[in-house]
Amino acid sequence: PADMIYLAVRSLKTETDILNIQRTLGRIRSTYWNYITHDQRIRMAPDLESIMKGHLDEAETVSLRSSYFRTLRSIILSDNGYKWLKGIWTETDSIPGLKFSERDFIAMATELALRGKRDSPEILTAQLNRINNPDRKARFKFVIPSLSNDILVRDQFFESLKKEENRAREPWAGEAVRHLHHPLRALSSEKYIRVSLELLEEIQRTGDIFFPARWVSATLSGHQSVSAANIVNQFLEDHPNYSPRLKLKILQAADGLFRAVEILNQ
Repeated sequence: PADMIYLAVRSLKTETDILNIQRTLGRIRSTYWNYITHDQRIRMAPDLESIMKGHLDEAETVSLRSSYFRTLRSIILSDNGYKWLKGIWTETDSIPGLKFSERDFIAMATELALRGKRDSPEILTAQLNRINNPDRKARFKFVIPSLSNDILVRDQFFESLKKEENRAREPWAGEAVRHLHHPLRALSSEKYIRVSLELLEEIQRTGDIFFPARWVSATLSGHQSVSAANIVNQFLEDHPNYSPRLKLKILQAADGLFRAVEILNQ
């Protein structure tokens, strides 16, 4: 996977087609978060951040600049990278030729909060106060507990999702679940996996036709450990007569997890 990332990085030096660049950046992000270890990410981050900043500075179009910024925003793990992103979020720093929308600032605040720094609560509160659109404000307020540094707050929030009324805004619930299971939170969120799978039949009965797939995908999206894979396999073993349709959704969502386990444990 590390070789794949650097191969993709090298290809960006000569690629000129915007769609190919965006696809390559997507491969970098997915490989970075799903198929290398946390220690590898920490070692790789400063170099990869520097490379992305270089492309960001040299990008000739707004679309290209935005694509590099979204990737950089996603992969930042170094202290310097965090300070830089926070500077963009607070608007004490800027990127020439790139203007940010309210959604962009929400995404930045979310990425900063997921890093679990001491200033995370202040960032979330400040961002909530900065949002003018009432729907976006309500959505961000809903997901804030899923971004908390406090594991007890995240546990309580997950417990609340067991109630149908707290899953009524399904896109909001899906986003929050994805935050809970972000790769940086994966170890602390493994305990949610079994319960989330047990909720799947109820979610199918009470929710939108597409929500079960989104729910299980968000649940497994950030995991790459043997223990997480074992939880999924044990659940399927314990339910031999499980709905074939839901079983396929679980297996589809778990494909990346199973691949990561195979790759990382060779």
